[in-house]
Amino acid sequence: MPAETFSPLSTDELQVTIWQVLSFSVFIGLAAWLSFMVYRAMDHPRLALTQTPQGPRADGLDVAKYALSMPFLIALWWGFFFGVFLINESHINIVQLFVYPSALVVSIRALAFLSPVTARELGKVLPVALVAFVILDGNIRDFQEIDDFLEQSDLISADFWVVPFVLFIDYVFTTIWYWGWIRYLQPHLAGRKAAPSVAPAASSAEEVAHDDGGVAVLPDPDGTDRGA
Repeated sequence: MPAETFSPLSTDELQVTIWQVLSFSVFIGLAAWLSFMVYRAMDHPRLALTQTPQGPRADGLDVAKYALSMPFLIALWWGFFFGVFLINESHINIVQLFVYPSALVVSIRALAFLSPVTARELGKVLPVALVAFVILDGNIRDFQEIDDFLEQSDLISADFWVVPFVLFIDYVFTTIWYWGWIRYLQPHLAGRKAAPSVAPAASSAEEVAHDDGGVAVLPDPDGTDRGA
């Protein structure tokens, strides 16, 4: 039996079956759910902060949870994009199959700290757009094609730092964000905004006394001062 007959998305025969409807339904629902989970997880910093009198702070437990979970999340996000590019019978080569998911993860995570609104929109649109493209394009690799394509990965010579860079770059982003923005710049800027403004020096000779018993000194038209 040909390999493509095992694909639930096969439409080689000119007929509509309940199996096609059900298989496409499951595929679309699962892909939409995964893309939603990826979007919700990628568009914001992952280190939890607690509000304290000194400002937002991360306690030891939050840091431990973040440090232990982040490589797994990165791997899951990378695997999602990798899977989308893999099953779609596009014209990308085996090198691009590994480069594109890595670049997408790094770029979205960087924007989560630099421009959260942009990261939110990119994280929302990109997974859904990729899934929609696969569904609407309809060119799905069968199991044999996927196996043959992945065999080409043995020919790739990868830089040693690629995997650590992708897995742990979020630690660098989070460190800069927490210590640079949360702990230093944000309180510094807030302190400057809250500081009372200093009234400019009076340009005239008029001095107005407050309730401290002082005397207002006003200039006479002839240039001499008189007590008020």
